[in-house]
Parts: sequence; C-alpha cells; structure tokens
Amino acid sequence: MDKQTAERMSVFIVGLGIILSVGTYTFVGAAAGRSAAIGAGLAVVNWYLLRFLVVRITRGTQRAKAAMTALVMLKMAALMGLISMMVAAGWVQPIAFIIGMSALVGGLLFGSFLYIARMPGSER
Repeated sequence: MDKQTAERMSVFIVGLGIILSVGTYTFVGAAAGRSAAIGAGLAVVNWYLLRFLVVRITRGTQRAKAAMTALVMLKMAALMGLISMMVAAGWVQPIAFIIGMSALVGGLLFGSFLYIARMPGSER
C-alpha cells in the first residue's frame, strides 16, 4: 500500500466516524452520540499510530523492527486499558462507543474494496 492509498483510507475512516457519530446522535441521543464520537476519534488516533509504527517496521533495521513491534504491542495494551477505564468509569456508553470504534474496521474495509476494484484487471 502506498502513501496515497493510506491517506485515502484515512479519509474513509474519518468520514465513516463522522457518519456513525451523527447517526448515533440523531437516532439515539446526545450521550450516545458523544460516546460514538469519542470511539470514532480513538479509532482515528489508533489508525494514525498504527500507520506510523508499521512504516517504521517495514523500513527499519532489525533492531528498529524489534523496537517498533514492541511499541505496537504496547499501543494495543494501552488502547485496551484506556477503553476498559472509559467503560468502567461510565464515561462512555459501551454500545455507542463500539459503534464509533467500528469506523476503523468499516473504513478500512470500504477503502480496501475500492482499492481492489480500481486495480488493473479487476474489470469483468
């Protein structure tokens, strides 16, 4: 995946996060919309951190690859801890939060489908 494709994926993730947050706000209410927006924001931050670390892993020396791989695991542990803390403290509504977080997966899937559809030889 080149930089342009990664940027396009970022747009899909942000766009889907906005759509999901506004939809949740509209159909469920303000508190749920806020939770979805927090989840979508966290999904976008997670995407950019993951992109940054994966680029360093693929282009680095063996020592740098090991360090960046450890940082990916640390990022995931921190993300899980942050999510647990926010849900346990009641700062977010869990279902609405997960709807917002799903912007990462949905945006990547949608962007990947479009990327594959635009590849040469994909016409039928």
